[in-house]
Amino acid sequence: MLMDVNEIREYLPHRYPFLLVDKVMSMDDTTIIGVKNVTMNEPQFTGHFPGNPVMPGVLQVEAMAQVGGIFALSRVPDPENYTTYFLKIDGIRYRRKVIPGDTIVFHLELATPIRRGLVHMRGKGYVGNQLAVEAEMMAQIEKMVVLQVIDEKWKDHLREMDDLKEGIHLRAYGQKDPLVEYKTEAFRMFMELIEQVNAETVTSVFRLFPANQQQLPLRGPQRPQQIHTAHDSADGMGFRAHQESGQGGEMAPQADPASRAGKPQPIQVGDKTGRNDPCPCGSGKKYKQCHGR
Repeated sequence: MLMDVNEIREYLPHRYPFLLVDKVMSMDDTTIIGVKNVTMNEPQFTGHFPGNPVMPGVLQVEAMAQVGGIFALSRVPDPENYTTYFLKIDGIRYRRKVIPGDTIVFHLELATPIRRGLVHMRGKGYVGNQLAVEAEMMAQIEKMVVLQVIDEKWKDHLREMDDLKEGIHLRAYGQKDPLVEYKTEAFRMFMELIEQVNAETVTSVFRLFPANQQQLPLRGPQRPQQIHTAHDSADGMGFRAHQESGQGGEMAPQADPASRAGKPQPIQVGDKTGRNDPCPCGSGKKYKQCHGR
């Protein structure tokens, strides 16, 4: 046995008469096996049915869900601060009656990895070797921060209301009715309180479950990919290509300069005639007054 009823109480908020899991036999990363002992002294048998007690099907599904809840809450470091809520139940099938004296063994397996608190599991319940119930269910794990957030924000709100009450009479110096101003400011502060509670609660819920390391793709340091040139030759690119050695270790001969005739050649510029120099035409005039105009 992995957990007894006292250890289960540390994971689930349910208490008698609605704690429907008596022990957990085994649990690993994807599966869990829990046990429910059906006894005659349970309150539902008083009216379901007198003289012919049968465990209600909804309680069988609830017991299965509680086993799944133990599995889900075991994935978080502080399960006492979390709770689970049903989102969806599909494919429920009841195969046989469950009566007092039976022991239901629930086998549940994780259908998809847990993401953002969503737990999708498939479960079956057996009485002996006979299948009694099966279902597929999805639940949401939420951190119980709403009451904590409301408690903290409400204390701050009351303190701010006291401060407002002490100074609201000063509005009369501005020709304003203090009573009307008090009502207006109090309503505005209350609406801000609601917005702050909602925002902080949602923020806490969405930070519940960082993805497992196994679920994240491995992201190493980004390295530049190897660069491949699209040119057959390095001629004319401003650097000399790697010289491959020929047979016998001799260096391959350099390309003939004639083969590089297509390479653009620099323009040779001669001496420039100044504007006050004699004109090269031989007229005796200055260049700026002759051909330099």
